[in-house]
Amino acid sequence: MLLSEVKSYLQIFHLELDEKILKELEEQKQKAISDKNEPLANELWCLIETYNIQKKYLDMFRNLKYGKYESAWLLLDEIDISMGFLRANFGDGIKHYNLTFINTMIKNYEKVFPDYVYTSRESIIKSEKCSICGQIASLRGGCKHIPGKLYMGELCLRMITDFEFLGIAIVKHPLDKYAIIKIEGKDYNYEVLEYLIKNLDSPFRPWYVEQITRKKPEYVHIGRNDKCPCGSGKKYKKCCANTPNEYGPHFRITLLGGEEMKEEPINYSGRWVDKSENT
Repeated sequence: MLLSEVKSYLQIFHLELDEKILKELEEQKQKAISDKNEPLANELWCLIETYNIQKKYLDMFRNLKYGKYESAWLLLDEIDISMGFLRANFGDGIKHYNLTFINTMIKNYEKVFPDYVYTSRESIIKSEKCSICGQIASLRGGCKHIPGKLYMGELCLRMITDFEFLGIAIVKHPLDKYAIIKIEGKDYNYEVLEYLIKNLDSPFRPWYVEQITRKKPEYVHIGRNDKCPCGSGKKYKKCCANTPNEYGPHFRITLLGGEEMKEEPINYSGRWVDKSENT
């Protein structure tokens, strides 16, 4: 298959990707390396990453449809990391192959996932080496290879050879978002994501989400002298009335290229729900 044909294939939306395309790209990259054709080898690495991103995006959507939300989140994070490396090496190619669309959509999906909490390792890196030449990296010197850049079809990374583990921190915004914290008897609240996926008919249907603040349903028709819905036992007028406590996030999701989703409130009721509520 000609490279031009492979490129044309990758520029079209597919619900299933042909594995022969990946095999063809890998074979052509090995030939470019054998021929010492670095520009072509680097371009083929970018096209292989493009194929992998497209596949992970399809797998992510499939996992969402099956309710496998954490698996979908891990794929989303992998796509985001791959996009960063690809953006640094592909030039104008990042504008093609539906990559701009996928990047936009994963940012939208992030907004409707629950507010995960993560663990993050704390450690001191004592020694690392270049993945391209194997030379030990140091502040005073080392090789000329730049981490994150391509060399003869291979991505330069720093490989840790020795480190000291210090501890584990609980964080909300780690560099990598794999280690999700779970609480016994609790599950993350996926109500907004579930509402979206129920109405989304294709991974290629564009949509966007707006988050606004709206009065919580339990406070809408409450009388001033009624007991406050917060459970304090006080009268509403002496408790949560006219305070931020009676307002919460509301999500309005719009499907593009067609109808707008029904204007029913999607109120986010908090990060956690009891697992019994989901069974």
